[in-house]
Amino acid sequence: MKYWFDTEFNEHDGIIELISIGIISEDGRKYYAENSEFCADDVDPWIIENVVSQFTGQSKTKNEIKQDLTSFFTPAPTEIWAWFGEYDWIVLRQIFGHMLEWPSDWPLSHMNLEQLRISKNTDTLPPQPKNAHHALADAKWCKEAWTDLIKLS
Repeated sequence: MKYWFDTEFNEHDGIIELISIGIISEDGRKYYAENSEFCADDVDPWIIENVVSQFTGQSKTKNEIKQDLTSFFTPAPTEIWAWFGEYDWIVLRQIFGHMLEWPSDWPLSHMNLEQLRISKNTDTLPPQPKNAHHALADAKWCKEAWTDLIKLS
């Protein structure tokens, strides 16, 4: 089962902190949560304007998100896709804590949509959603872009 995901995060003092996460599964299921442990008191105004302003009130602790994701990723992922997902992947892995707590039947690395775009030798991607930087909207866009790229020979 393939999954496409995005996170919104705050990077400060060498720490990458989860703000929100959105995931779309190959069979159309959706998951979205906002990290209730995120403190917006000392963040860049850009994050407030572009991320926090789109919150929907689906607030959960990181432990609740971890429990949700353990259930949501059923069946186990064969591929987890992200757009320039290096930081997103770190945030997702951090939700599960220590490296050894990562479920053994899940991939150890994400698939990068940008690498797929390069391998297809194209600059054409769908337009970004109007509500870009909402993690679920961005995850939907990631799946749409993947679908378009896969069709290219």
